[in-house]
Amino acid sequence: MGWELEEQALVEYARECPPPELALVGLFAVVVAPLFEETLFRVHLYSALRARAGPALSALVTAALFSLVHGKPVAYPVTFLLGLCLADLRERTGGRSAPIAMPACYNSVQMAGILALRAGGG
Repeated sequence: MGWELEEQALVEYARECPPPELALVGLFAVVVAPLFEETLFRVHLYSALRARAGPALSALVTAALFSLVHGKPVAYPVTFLLGLCLADLRERTGGRSAPIAMPACYNSVQMAGILALRAGGG
């Protein structure tokens, strides 16, 4: 398509950092960030908005905010769709586990890609 994608600073750092720091990046990406973000966006914000505006508007608003805090305009469409999926998971399950597990799995795949790059796989 001719798009030039810019590597995120954290990904660039993770490809080059020493192994102990890579372990911290992995812990943050796979455990801390999903737990924090989903508690903030889906448990608190989505639930509070849903009580006032219903599920559809709440999903749109929280997905938009979720994409904005992830910073890169090129990633807005993907993070917006991810935010909608996470709101849907929260709505359908009524719990927190699935919305936390989904980005943890997504970030795990990203970390596996970084590990492959570090091992010379690309």
